[in-house]
Amino acid sequence: MKNVQRQQGSSVYVVAVVCLVVGLCIGYVAGFNHRAGFNQGPGAQSLSPALDVKATEIINELNCVCGCKMVLSTCTCEEVKGSREIRFFVQDLVNMGSSKAEILNRLQEKYGAGILKKKQA
Repeated sequence: MKNVQRQQGSSVYVVAVVCLVVGLCIGYVAGFNHRAGFNQGPGAQSLSPALDVKATEIINELNCVCGCKMVLSTCTCEEVKGSREIRFFVQDLVNMGSSKAEILNRLQEKYGAGILKKKQA
């Protein structure tokens, strides 16, 4: 009788471990897919936008305004109003056909004058 109870107890343990491992695997794959930009709905953003030449030129003239005190082109923060958000905003404006002057004005309206890098004399 003890052997039957021991076998049932170990079976429950095995099932619990298998469920845990399967759950961890599913969570890992789901997290990987989310971070890699798969399974995105309309308007979703991947980790790094594909910037065209015009957007890259504009981004090279900007500061990150999240508080990290870095220039936008080298910043990798994911803070609200951070480099990722600003990059997407710039690329969206470029995609809409906005001029560089219009984009810089919109950036200042949204993020403040601190977003523009000071020109070196």
